[in-house]
Amino acid sequence: MQKLSSIQKIVKFFSLIKYNKKDYALFFFQSIIRWFHPLIHVIFIEKIVFAISNSNPVLLEKTMYYYIWVIFSYELLWFLTRKIWWVITIPQADKNIYDIYLNKFVQMNNNEVEKIWIWKIIAILENGRLRWSESLTNSIEKWFSLFILLSYVFYVTFSHWFHFTIWFLLLLFLSVSILVVVNNYQFKYRNRRSEIRNNRLRLITKILMSKNEILQTGRIDSEIEKIETYSNEMSKINIDMSNGRTIQNRIIPFFISISLFAFISVFWKSVISGEMSISQFVWITSIFLVINSAIFNFIVFYIDLTKEFIDIEKLWDFFENTPILEWYDIWKNFKYKSWNIEIKNLTYWYFEWKNVFENFDLNIEGGKITALVWNSGSWKTTLVKLISGYIKANSWDIIIDWQKLSEISLKSYYNDIGYLTQEPSVFDGTILENLTYAINRKLKKWELEEVIKQANCEFIYDLQDWIETEIWEKWVRLSWWQKQRLAIAKIMLKNPKIIILDEPTSALDSFSEEQITKAMNNLFVWRTVIVIAHRLQTVKHADRIIVLENSKIVEEWNHKDLVKKWWIYAKMLELQSGF
Repeated sequence: MQKLSSIQKIVKFFSLIKYNKKDYALFFFQSIIRWFHPLIHVIFIEKIVFAISNSNPVLLEKTMYYYIWVIFSYELLWFLTRKIWWVITIPQADKNIYDIYLNKFVQMNNNEVEKIWIWKIIAILENGRLRWSESLTNSIEKWFSLFILLSYVFYVTFSHWFHFTIWFLLLLFLSVSILVVVNNYQFKYRNRRSEIRNNRLRLITKILMSKNEILQTGRIDSEIEKIETYSNEMSKINIDMSNGRTIQNRIIPFFISISLFAFISVFWKSVISGEMSISQFVWITSIFLVINSAIFNFIVFYIDLTKEFIDIEKLWDFFENTPILEWYDIWKNFKYKSWNIEIKNLTYWYFEWKNVFENFDLNIEGGKITALVWNSGSWKTTLVKLISGYIKANSWDIIIDWQKLSEISLKSYYNDIGYLTQEPSVFDGTILENLTYAINRKLKKWELEEVIKQANCEFIYDLQDWIETEIWEKWVRLSWWQKQRLAIAKIMLKNPKIIILDEPTSALDSFSEEQITKAMNNLFVWRTVIVIAHRLQTVKHADRIIVLENSKIVEEWNHKDLVKKWWIYAKMLELQSGF
């Protein structure tokens, strides 16, 4: 995993600005306006005290007039900039993060993605997105506001009290150094606390997703005890961090208070002797109080940022370092011809110590139905994932219509593929949204009705809102066989040139299986079809049936001829009823 240096992290953190330069420029301007507010009061208080100490009512009245005019003008400007600019900056940043990382997720190597729970990916994306967009705007606001205040203070004091300014800078440098050292020491505790928080979230997810099992076994008390254990461990970590947090929160305010005390101790005689006016004394004292408040706010932000940066780094680490489908949207576009598929010398492994396929060869004739059969563990699903480009072999040549799969854009290749996996591809949304998700044109009513009929999906008309019925999360409004029929209807609507079906009728009864098989056979005309099946009723009409055992072809012919041979296929038939 590639680790970023501190400079690279800073550059990457601020790289989000380039996508919305105008919005961030306006936000920067708005941040400057905000932090002129305390300076306005400091400046006018000094002038008011000067007018009062010199018994000048005319000057006091004039100063008060300008004071109230500037306050109202400032508040109006603050309201306008806050309303127009601030409210769009974070949503635009969120949009950019989603755009970058959802695109990366879609192109990730599917082998890697399948090893990770989806809830964990969601947590990484959402926590990282929230921390990054908000921390970036806070950084702009806090850093530049503090810079404005400190610049003003040093500009004012440097020419009048040079030695005191140098002493103040040294104290500030010392306190910042202590802050950074303590914060780095706290980092290991924050990492551990983040791990505990993630483990607790995983346990809560398990409880929410296993409601029925917990209900039947009465295990809720023991699960809650585990959550309490995580909470107690987090409390212990917080206690261990308490001294460091106190130092972080109070070190700089303490040094500023010492500086203010030193200033009063040194310059009170100058006020009495008349070398320094009361207004100047009040002015400098007010500046110290403003600086103290600004630095305290900055410290709180800095501590929060270092805590939140863990989530931002997890976002970067996962999405930047997880392997991708390297040829997803590069190389030349695929050109459909006749869908002949040729596999040469394919070698693939999930683990280096054991090959799944080794120098595997296979030719699939275009426009024909090819069935892959045998028991579980013969890697049939892995083979079709390789053909479809969802996973990539270690060494291989897969040639589709005389075009190497490694030299064409998968994005264009997928336009002509319909792939129905063992888990039906149905998502939270309406029936219509599910059916038309892969369609980029307006469907005619008769097309939709015909597909519903062919896929034996008439159950749709019994739902409360018909095709506008919401399926809901985890598709709770559909049974398994309904989901499978709906997924088949989606394939029919897409009308692809190559069709891959992995156990397409596994959850159907015999009558439904026969009906859908007939409908699919209509769809299969003039297309290349690859079907994986354990139930041989689905594939008996295939042009070619390939029997795989231990990733090797042990038999191949059509149904009629394989039955005559009385080999493995025929024995499988004998074991299955209904033939």
